[in-house]
Amino acid sequence: PPMMEQLTGPSAQDSNAKGMPDKVSLMATSAAAELQIGGYVPQSVQGKMRMVQSVSAKSYTLSINSIRIGESFDNSVELLAFDPKLEHRHVPAIIDSGSPCIMLPNNDETGKLLKSPYKLYQNHPSDWNKMFITVNGLDIGLELNRHQLEVEHHTFLDQAWGTSVRPCVMPVTWAMQPPHMTPIVLGSVFFRAYNVMFDLSKATAKIPPMIGIGKINPKYDVIGISDYNMDTAGEDGGRVHRVFVQHKKPKLFSKPDQVAVANPNGHQFIAQVSIGEPAQHMRVVVDTGSPLLGLFVAPESLGKYYQGSSQGLSHRRPAPLNGYTAKAIQQTRDQAKQKLSSIIKIVPFVGVVVLVLLLLFLRNRRAIMLQIYYATKPDMPYR
Repeated sequence: PPMMEQLTGPSAQDSNAKGMPDKVSLMATSAAAELQIGGYVPQSVQGKMRMVQSVSAKSYTLSINSIRIGESFDNSVELLAFDPKLEHRHVPAIIDSGSPCIMLPNNDETGKLLKSPYKLYQNHPSDWNKMFITVNGLDIGLELNRHQLEVEHHTFLDQAWGTSVRPCVMPVTWAMQPPHMTPIVLGSVFFRAYNVMFDLSKATAKIPPMIGIGKINPKYDVIGISDYNMDTAGEDGGRVHRVFVQHKKPKLFSKPDQVAVANPNGHQFIAQVSIGEPAQHMRVVVDTGSPLLGLFVAPESLGKYYQGSSQGLSHRRPAPLNGYTAKAIQQTRDQAKQKLSSIIKIVPFVGVVVLVLLLLFLRNRRAIMLQIYYATKPDMPYR
């Protein structure tokens, strides 16, 4: 939201989106993605864009009362098994392009569900071809094909699973404290099936934004890197600015002067923006689950603000650790290293003991198995 307000607001300077409505849409393929600033391109969706209000003014959150997987809706398995006594049956779902997968709660939502949705998904006995999502406030259900959710297994699952691709479905790794519920997360793979519009034009600190969801038209060509950006007509005839978004697999760095980025699924939407005067080109992650715009900057570029002045800087750099705190942290690290080295020393001994026991069992396995056999047969004399 802060970035959109700066791009489209009336006070925006040198912005190619200045004066456009506070709306932005995001859609993707397995290889590229497209931002549509100012609304959405009608040709990019099948049918109409259906609108629903977010249940939160602080995030893009839907209210979901059903997620099913199977061949058809009627012959599918429900993953949100609500307690029949529950009056209000729904689970919040955050639309988060910064998360790679569809993420399901791995708990029973403090008794509101009979079983964990993720465990139900794991225990599904056979392959499935479709996922069906029912959103409160929409007059039609959402349908995602399995291939739209699949990722290569070496970017997501262990090689030992033995398959080249698998649906990108993961458990939510955190739990909310009651009365809040652990949310479902609709990650970046969701944008392969639906063009999602975030309408901030009437949103305030108390009024949640509107969310538009339209099924992607498979015949629509996502803008290419050679075009990079262009204008076209939007849903109401106004101007929509199309921007190419790179669908990139980030690299892992090990050098001390570089920041390591861990993204196990290789899904990340990256756009280029120009910031500052004179303009500097920077790549930013398009993350609908984040409430801020964060940039890496050189410490010296902060000038007097780096010294702790609060003038003109809303978020000051925290003060450096004092000597006592730094010493305590170092002592904790040294103690952890010492304990780890002690464990490593006994590993060979434990390995030798296990090997000796295994050899003894193999050598006397016939006698041992006979003793077990006769001991478990009450109608036969023990020998």
